[in-house]
Amino acid sequence: MRKIELTLSTGTWTVCAVPAYLLEDVLSAVPLPEIPERPAENTPPGVTLTVPDPDNPEYVAARDKALAERARLYERAQLYYAFREVDVPNDWPGPAQVREWEALGLNVQISSDPVDHKVAYIKRAVFGCDADRALFDVAMTVLNEPTEEERASVRGLFRRSLQGQGD
Repeated sequence: MRKIELTLSTGTWTVCAVPAYLLEDVLSAVPLPEIPERPAENTPPGVTLTVPDPDNPEYVAARDKALAERARLYERAQLYYAFREVDVPNDWPGPAQVREWEALGLNVQISSDPVDHKVAYIKRAVFGCDADRALFDVAMTVLNEPTEEERASVRGLFRRSLQGQGD
């Protein structure tokens, strides 16, 4: 498993690669609605044609809702798996943290669901500022890029397969 030590404003954290198939599975769990059709305009008399209607208000609302849910689930899975070696302190959030949120007028609801609880911890305690989130996003890109050794290995396999074709 690939992982790196990522230094953020809140400390140094171990960040692990997240398999692409996992994120693809998360996205596929929320299907996008099909684009509806409407009657085509300016058709000859007696001819009925339909055309896609991507501006249909019901479709746009359903698509936006599905995209928002996909984004939420994608972020949830990515943060949970990337920070799988991070443990949430048993006392988080503490009373002082809750009082601070309340003083700021924030209505923060921390779920008792273990996955959602951990994601909330990452978003509110691990990421101390926007730059931390940006660094995390860069780390995810780096972790998912093949190394030079992996690229060389694939090139070697390709060359050997081509050499074998000439026999």
